[in-house]
Amino acid sequence: MVSLRVRQGDRVRTGDTLLVIGRREGAEAQIASLLENVHKEEANLGRVKRLLEINGNSKEQFEQAKTAYELAKARLVKAQESARDFSVVAPWDGLTSQLFTEVGDYNYTNPRRPLIEIYDPTSLVVRISVPERYAAHLKYKTPVSVTLDAYPDTVFGASISRIYPYLDERMRTRTVEVTITGNVDLMPGMFARTRLQAGLIESALVVPTQAITTTPDAKSIAFVMSDGKAWRRVVRTGIEEDGRVQITDGIQPGDSVIITGIMSLSDGRPVGIIRGENKSGVVPNATEPQAVKATATNSPDGPK
Repeated sequence: MVSLRVRQGDRVRTGDTLLVIGRREGAEAQIASLLENVHKEEANLGRVKRLLEINGNSKEQFEQAKTAYELAKARLVKAQESARDFSVVAPWDGLTSQLFTEVGDYNYTNPRRPLIEIYDPTSLVVRISVPERYAAHLKYKTPVSVTLDAYPDTVFGASISRIYPYLDERMRTRTVEVTITGNVDLMPGMFARTRLQAGLIESALVVPTQAITTTPDAKSIAFVMSDGKAWRRVVRTGIEEDGRVQITDGIQPGDSVIITGIMSLSDGRPVGIIRGENKSGVVPNATEPQAVKATATNSPDGPK
């Protein structure tokens, strides 16, 4: 490495020379040798062609000479292209973010080794991973709300700009890129929190989250009150948001769902409702549950 013309944070424009690898003299010597060989093969081809016209030499000799000439030219062109690769130029306008080499560095021969990293600030996006259960409902241009740790008091408007066509096999998530609208100073590596609505469930049945408990065998249960007794229901839950959870099976609209005192309940146990702050009027042998009606409401279906 004989010349490094940028530092971290430098702005570069398309075509600017970023660095020069000092093997140009060796490349030029190789090019001169290959050029001489091209002239030699060209002269030989001309000689064989004249002999063919005068003495009727075989066409096989002519084809061999022609092939040798074309091969020599191809090697020259390849060497000339390789010589141009020793100067690295910026492929686009952007900022220099990282340098992986320095002047005097001889370890640049590995073709997979990065030398310089640059990025275009206007191309930065927020990349999120959406759980598989929502992956099929994602749509291009879906509005997204973004909060950045660097700007904790600001919620930025954004939208989905790219949806990857596959799931991560290990995490079972789908990658989505979100583009923020308006001017915001972004940097690679920033942490963002996003909120989007992947769909809408009409008339979803929802109850407070504290009404649901989980058994040791991973079943979700709730207790409903009927005729002064608590009845255990195995339920299936859906979206959870803002202290409410969607019930997809096990509870019907209008059921009185017990939301407190549920840890001490059992199926068929007599219960009474405690109203107000004074709980002295509890019925003997009763728990102290409070109940609410299971209600149907529009619930956003989407990852948070």
